[in-house]
Amino acid sequence: MHRTPEAIRAVDRRSDLYSLGLVLAEMITGDRLFEQGGSYSAQATQLETMAIERSKQAPSLRGIRRDVPWSLESITRKCLDPDPPRRYQQGDHLAEDLRRFLDDRPLRFAPELSRVDRARKFFRRHPRLLTAGPVFAAVTAALLLVVAALLTTRMHLAETGDRLAAAQALERKRAHDAGAVEALCLVNTVLGRQDHLGQGIAVCERTLDLYRTPDGQGLTAHPDWARLSPDDRRQLAEDRRELLLLLAGARVRRSPDDRRTLESALKLLNEAEATPGLLPSRALWLDRADYLGRLGDRVGSTEALHRAETIPAAGARDHYLLAISIARQGDPAAYRRSVAELDQALAIQPRHYWSALQRGICRMQLGEMPQAVADFSVCIGLRPEHSWGYFNRGCVLDRMGLKDDAIRDYTAALARDPDFAAAMANRGLARVELRRYAEALEDFDHALTLVNGPDAAIVAGRGLALEGLGRHEEADRVFSLAFDRVPLSDPSRNRLAWTYGFAVAARRPDRARVAFDEILTREPGHPQALYGRAMLAMSGDDPQMALRFFDQSLATSPGFAEARRYRAVVLARLGLWDRATRDINACLEREPGSGPTLYAAACVAARAAAANRAPRAIDQALELLGRAWDRGEGHQADRDPDLAILRTDPRFARRMAELRAGAGQTAAP
Repeated sequence: MHRTPEAIRAVDRRSDLYSLGLVLAEMITGDRLFEQGGSYSAQATQLETMAIERSKQAPSLRGIRRDVPWSLESITRKCLDPDPPRRYQQGDHLAEDLRRFLDDRPLRFAPELSRVDRARKFFRRHPRLLTAGPVFAAVTAALLLVVAALLTTRMHLAETGDRLAAAQALERKRAHDAGAVEALCLVNTVLGRQDHLGQGIAVCERTLDLYRTPDGQGLTAHPDWARLSPDDRRQLAEDRRELLLLLAGARVRRSPDDRRTLESALKLLNEAEATPGLLPSRALWLDRADYLGRLGDRVGSTEALHRAETIPAAGARDHYLLAISIARQGDPAAYRRSVAELDQALAIQPRHYWSALQRGICRMQLGEMPQAVADFSVCIGLRPEHSWGYFNRGCVLDRMGLKDDAIRDYTAALARDPDFAAAMANRGLARVELRRYAEALEDFDHALTLVNGPDAAIVAGRGLALEGLGRHEEADRVFSLAFDRVPLSDPSRNRLAWTYGFAVAARRPDRARVAFDEILTREPGHPQALYGRAMLAMSGDDPQMALRFFDQSLATSPGFAEARRYRAVVLARLGLWDRATRDINACLEREPGSGPTLYAAACVAARAAAANRAPRAIDQALELLGRAWDRGEGHQADRDPDLAILRTDPRFARRMAELRAGAGQTAAP
């Protein structure tokens, strides 16, 4: 049974008084009041059943034993009231009522349930009015009974308190473990939507707060630290140091030149260094050197680098942390060095999940897509219940053009985490590219219910789906609303603008051009906006202008596969065969199964055939086009000028007829 921090804080002395009342009642009656009993190893379902049963009014003691005095009935009822505010609020109150019971006086805090019993108390307080012997014997017996009950209850209360404290410590540890997993995924990923970093920072902060003390004395001063086993303490210390490094790095990534951010990051490193029971971390000192260097402290940075060189990586986690620190540099050389460190980590510990995950991310950044897919597949094998392995693999398959495979992985991620908004939005975008617009619209509508406030990327995807469905007026309203809600200064404005430009490029190229130019006014080297202008020039039959924009886009972002793919087609139109061949072969090597890449390759081959540039070029073009068709790409082939020479081949006509028949289409006029 999951116990929230609020529920844990609600457990106070009134819970102890409940336990005391339960022990007292069971001693008096000689029987259990409730069917469900506790144990030292109660299962979650048993605990839940006990909680439900004890949320009801306890059975009457007199219903079990008719000779129980009404005062004891009232005292135990008040102890066992399901509503804590109606119980005894202090142990002194219970003690006073017990003394009053023993003294035959009216109860002060619990109600008197019987007038007859009150009368009997009166006579017992005045023994001369009745025979003293029987009364004295009864009182003595009751006193002995209560004293025995109190002694036994004190022992049970101590045991109950210890068990409750141990359970609370384990619950806090489990919450810390879960937070660490989520934070590592959010901060380290570079895939999908761009708000992961902010979410990851928030999760890091929330998780670290679980073991912070009001006076800031450190991890070992927290009362739950002493209640953990030695193995749990070591794991907690390692996870906590990693979270502190992660949080510092994430804050610096968000504000790399802000002095206060850098100073705050150094304080986090100091806290990480003070984590008890751990060997020095080379990654920590490399990060310290980086932050000091950004602050202009060259001497301190150099000293930190020298200190880092003296610290060897002692295990898989050390190599992994070192790889994370190196990868933050963000260039291909850094990613290759990071992969080398992760190789060592996995050689030491082949089942180290985080090393496999980070290696997949680095390989994806290097354009090594098949290797990245393999790494994320290892993650799925290690933790099949974890959604992030499927999500990351889906993102890579998406970039490779394997949309159906990507959709399956996004769906698998959602099966494990139905509230995974990024997986829902990415699946919607993949469905847009497959022209499955109705399904995409459902995904975007659902994704919007999973995020706080209007998300520009999801709203833009929704506009794409509506545009694809031919619901142009609705699409225009959606984009207009999104633009109204996203100010010019918001970083997501660029993403919204280029998404809008691509959505309406065919219907309203003038508006698309305005959207792309708006981005280029703010950011002249924006690769997607330059690519958008290139595609507009390409469709406007201006290959020279298209080539200029493609060149600028790829100069800014050399790994931009779509820009390289269509630059190859423009180069073929211009007869620049060597460059066209290099570009399209690079795309085929990187995305061998991508439908759009195969279609572009068919266009280049068809242009080569028309120019008599290669033997059997028509056969090659038809083979590439067939593979693109098999992946749902190329329905416009019968009117594409790049494929004009293929339309004279009977094989082309037969295959187009098959495609139309399968889609229920008629021949184009």
